[in-house]
Amino acid sequence: MSNIFETPMLVTGARRVARGLLGASFACLASASPAQAWIYPEHRQIGVDAWQRLDPHAQDFYRALWQRARGAHGVRWCEAAVAGTPFAPQTSDTGRCIDFADWPALAADHSCSPDELLANALQSDWAARVASVSDQLREDLAHGDTPAKKENVWFTSNLLLQDVDDAYVTRAGANNAHFMLPLSGDTLAEFLEASTRRGAPLNALGLYVQYHGAALRLAAALGSDGANADLVSRVLALEAYALHFLQDMFSSGHVVGTWGDAATRKGTHDYYCAHGYSTTTWSGQHWILYGDAHITPVDLSRAARAMARSMTQVVAAADAAREAGGAVADARALAFASLDSCQSVAHPAGLPMDAAVAPAIEAVLVDTPLPGRGPDSASWPRHRADFGPFIGLESSLSLGGSFGGYGSNSRAFSELGMGVRIGYGLEDVVAIVNSGTMYLHLGLVRQSEQRDICSDGCGTELGSATLPRVPSRAGVALGLRMPFYVVPGDLLLLAPVLALVSPTELTRVAIRAASGGLIPWQRTFATPVGYVEMVAGRIVDATFHGASARVRTFAYVDDDLGEPALASVGFRSVTLTFPLVEYTPLRMFAQTLTAALQIQLAYAIDLPFDMTNYGGGAAPEWGPAHMFLMRLSLTGRGYL
Repeated sequence: MSNIFETPMLVTGARRVARGLLGASFACLASASPAQAWIYPEHRQIGVDAWQRLDPHAQDFYRALWQRARGAHGVRWCEAAVAGTPFAPQTSDTGRCIDFADWPALAADHSCSPDELLANALQSDWAARVASVSDQLREDLAHGDTPAKKENVWFTSNLLLQDVDDAYVTRAGANNAHFMLPLSGDTLAEFLEASTRRGAPLNALGLYVQYHGAALRLAAALGSDGANADLVSRVLALEAYALHFLQDMFSSGHVVGTWGDAATRKGTHDYYCAHGYSTTTWSGQHWILYGDAHITPVDLSRAARAMARSMTQVVAAADAAREAGGAVADARALAFASLDSCQSVAHPAGLPMDAAVAPAIEAVLVDTPLPGRGPDSASWPRHRADFGPFIGLESSLSLGGSFGGYGSNSRAFSELGMGVRIGYGLEDVVAIVNSGTMYLHLGLVRQSEQRDICSDGCGTELGSATLPRVPSRAGVALGLRMPFYVVPGDLLLLAPVLALVSPTELTRVAIRAASGGLIPWQRTFATPVGYVEMVAGRIVDATFHGASARVRTFAYVDDDLGEPALASVGFRSVTLTFPLVEYTPLRMFAQTLTAALQIQLAYAIDLPFDMTNYGGGAAPEWGPAHMFLMRLSLTGRGYL
């Protein structure tokens, strides 16, 4: 999502415990960050380019495997092993079909093991729907001629992918499997050993080595067991998984160095994906590589060349074994088809790097980029993402009009406010600016007096320039901003229930709420001049006037003879404000500090109560006053 955000684009973070302001429903979103590297269209584009680099013998080999496996798995697979181009995937009678170029994109990002890829992702229409969303993403990105349009396209695609794949955002929340470890050692062999040793943190290089090594060992059994469609499918699935992580090693955000807290890992990932990372390959070639959603022709060419070399090695292993009379399927290699890349944390005991496998693997890795170093040794600068718990300040100026409640005439007023906020920001997780934010607000408000907007005949009566209808008054404001799933406030009820019954469903509901709701009319839209969001129901402020002492004013009340008489009266009131639309023309973020200028259009209702007549007569009977206002706010927050 990516995401996004992986957001995109997304990283691991706080656990599913209410660490922030409003409970577990959104603490879980900090762990729902896109860990995926290249977006689906880029994975597929690399795959098609790699296919075109294979020699005719290798292409024939994969066509034969594809047809053998396809016969056992149905017509959802394309008839051709690689169909069409990266810009025009083929369809079948059942709609968008899946070819082998799609498999690395579905591996790890949309499934958790080769066995799951075969058993679930490729046995239903689900994979075709994922592929179709990604095809549309590629087309929309190609037509996005402004950053704002591309941001909207990216956000929409993440929502659509989450719709067709419930676990899209959270699937890789337990580890950093899609990233390389920080560089250690001086040679490829030393780094390879560090990345694949038992107990090492799960990482992209280690997973490529093990999945690819398993594919090579099983490919050796194809000559003697070639009719076994299950074995053929396992070879294809293992190599597809290996290729996914090999492709990830060419994304700058996954190479620059993965360490620090969740916000730092994600911010660093996003920054270098967009701005590039200057490094060299293990063979000594200099290179500026880019990352997710920013692939360049050079990135594509290098990744596709490495992928083609890896695929060719599977062909060579099968050919060598056939010439030697065949081999029996390696049970240890078969076991790697069930290795879970999503939830495993540490590297398992790997396949032995024997003399037949190690040179082949090093021949592929020699053209991969050197990763960045860790925090203790010449690392590249870190960048923080805009999410996490925060404390903030807000100052505001409101201009509005009021009618009813204190008289029949319309009135104008202004209001100054200032306050503190404690909350949780989710801007860089599943949503763009504002839509995922939640907070509690405590502030002080000073409202100007309300005078009638007089027409002819006001004279010097109450409400004219002589006496205000409502005096200037101070108040204490309490505010809440919280996304909702279907109706305002529903997460306050859903979150504790789903946390006990179905944490997975809680995550799905919370992601959808933070992204604009089940019917995403409250999502944020990027424009060339800022961000616009419908916020009705997401924000409510209650301002209490006269909490310590009644507000005093003058009002006409009936005297003992039933005649209107001017009297000194007191009252208290509570004003409920409901912002409807929020516009953010300016927003800046620097590591742990965010500043924004926001404009809200809001409706408010002022409810007077506890009225008294200090002259001893009857108190006035005032109904609610209705207000419409525009609020200009300056907000700042510091992430904890």
